[in-house]
Amino acid sequence: MLQRKFLSFLSPDGPEQVSSVGWIIPTAQYFQDLRGVVALIFMTWPQARPHAATPELARVIDDEATRRHGLFHRRGAEARKNLRSTAYTDPPDDPVVTGAVLEIADRPLRSPDEDAAAELLVPLVEEAKRIHQPISYPLRSPCGASIPLLVVLAYHPRGSRSRRDHIQRIAEGHSIRATSSCD
Repeated sequence: MLQRKFLSFLSPDGPEQVSSVGWIIPTAQYFQDLRGVVALIFMTWPQARPHAATPELARVIDDEATRRHGLFHRRGAEARKNLRSTAYTDPPDDPVVTGAVLEIADRPLRSPDEDAAAELLVPLVEEAKRIHQPISYPLRSPCGASIPLLVVLAYHPRGSRSRRDHIQRIAEGHSIRATSSCD
């Protein structure tokens, strides 16, 4: 079902816009959202483990996440430490792992609004900050992500601002960032 959804989005006659976190966004941006959530899942695994479709798929992601965590720590000792985040952002080689993690990542993007998406994503954001604050920042504000996803990922539940304030702040900054490079 998920594969059919993605294929329909990517087909030549596919939709120009789709829903992500309850907002209508360009289809290409949906895939940027998906990529950002996948990286966050890998960084914070096993935090999202209860959301795997089956125990077997959770075990498959366990193995991949263990490999990625090890790669992250090995890269920390290298001279070019900026490569560390690629341990979480590079796509999986195994199609079963890819399907399992995409299914989890698609779930908050299918949410009807920011509050529903936050139920899954805010715990991941908090865990990413705990694990490694500097590396978590680009995963919590992925380049090219949609405004609704950025709102969810940037929201501080214990902060004084409302989600509406965050939407406004991010929307204002988003138009500025859109002209900058995301390399």
